[in-house]
Amino acid sequence: MEEGRGAMKKLSLLLVIVLLLSSVPCMAESDSFLEPYKRLFKKSGRLDLLLAEDALWDFSGENMLSTVGWESLTLDEATAATHPELAAALDEMNRSRTESSEALFGELNTLARDIFGEDGGDGYCSGSFDYYVQRADNTVLSFRSDSDVYWGGAHPDYGTAGINLDPDTGEEIALSDVVLDTYVLTTLLARRLQEKYPEVTFGSDLEIRLLSLKEDEFEWTLGYEGITFYFNPYVILPYAAGKPTATIWFDEAKELFNPDYLPLGSQAYAVKLPLFEEVEFDLNPGDSNRDIIQISGLMGEYEAYEQLWLTINGTAYTYDIYAYSINAYLAMTGTGDDRNCFLYLESIGDSDYPTLTVYNLIGGFPEKICELSGSDFSGGTYSGKTVFTDPGSFRLDTRMDILGTRFGSREYSVDLDWGMPVPHQDYYDIENYGIPLVSMIPLEVFNLNAKTQQNLPAGTEFYAIRTDGETYMDFRLTDGIECRIGIDTSGYPDLINGIPEDECFEGIMYAG
Repeated sequence: MEEGRGAMKKLSLLLVIVLLLSSVPCMAESDSFLEPYKRLFKKSGRLDLLLAEDALWDFSGENMLSTVGWESLTLDEATAATHPELAAALDEMNRSRTESSEALFGELNTLARDIFGEDGGDGYCSGSFDYYVQRADNTVLSFRSDSDVYWGGAHPDYGTAGINLDPDTGEEIALSDVVLDTYVLTTLLARRLQEKYPEVTFGSDLEIRLLSLKEDEFEWTLGYEGITFYFNPYVILPYAAGKPTATIWFDEAKELFNPDYLPLGSQAYAVKLPLFEEVEFDLNPGDSNRDIIQISGLMGEYEAYEQLWLTINGTAYTYDIYAYSINAYLAMTGTGDDRNCFLYLESIGDSDYPTLTVYNLIGGFPEKICELSGSDFSGGTYSGKTVFTDPGSFRLDTRMDILGTRFGSREYSVDLDWGMPVPHQDYYDIENYGIPLVSMIPLEVFNLNAKTQQNLPAGTEFYAIRTDGETYMDFRLTDGIECRIGIDTSGYPDLINGIPEDECFEGIMYAG
């Protein structure tokens, strides 16, 4: 707690200094005494990101021959405006990823026909490329880029690349910019790998082999609590040994790191977890041990998950589930010994119906806290889905049936103690996509601008903008006026002024 208070005092002092300096025109911006405060100010911000998915498929009848899926990472509009160089770097990365994925699809398509025949049926070739953001603030945008390509042979080619970008310039940050002593680093890495994987024979020369690696042969990401290294197949071990990872924590070797890249105190953060992979976090700040988490599951015959397996420090906890896809996020809240850890599990079932389930992981013993039926992380933009990195501010979409099937969005924060999403507003924003409801009869509405009741004629176009999901919906009319219509959702169908909704509006559509 004292560390958190100290950070707030530093931020307050920084703001005072910034205000004072703004009134002293003769003060040189490069004066050395300002540098610590510049670094402090730089670290305090966050980057808001969007993640979009794309894919190509080829079928022969009902048999898949080849498929390639990839993701694109962009800044949201406001963040792109303040970080244009970073936005440009991500755009170029996305362009390159799209081109290489399309080229790979063509190659796999030809290969699949040679291996499995024109009709397929005995297998298919595939490729996938996924991003996992590890840190997104004004110091670094760090994410892992995972690849998995199956060429039709004995096993796939897979691996992880670490991408670490300077938010000011969009340029890659070198490992030597972050780590001050390579020899100490390799010593710590060798020790950590041997401790984490006691069953693996690394050989007595592991430290020497690590030291012999060139700087650009290390794959690494910079997180909020440490630096993680990924050793792909054949780098230090044969393919059969897998892809070991090792994290060096800031608090155990702070002198190893350039202080410019250390986060400001104990930050709240959220990260997406890769499935079927062990990752390290501290679920119990009261002890000195790190915890090993793995999210996996059991798929049934219809390629849907029927069980969720949450494994912590070797103990597996099983939950029944039915989902075609799952995304898992770890949310860390609070500071110091008051830190809490929660798992946000997003699942997609039949008819693309989403569910968000929250588990308390404090102490390493999971407890289901709540389940939000119809909710997932906001995807209300054509540029992609919101990347969950900040437990203090994020948006969820909620599917609801009120004057049609709709998705409402609102901002939330993670409750510091209990973990459930706490809404910042008592209504949902609605995207109407420029499609109105058209009244079939005259309707009495409440004019929100004039604060009076108003009668509107049949044929009026109503563009939905917000609702509480239960008792009302607000609309914008073509003349810009906003109005509210009360809705009785206690029975079927919904009633407006006692009249069934389908007698009031045309254009109401419900999902099956």
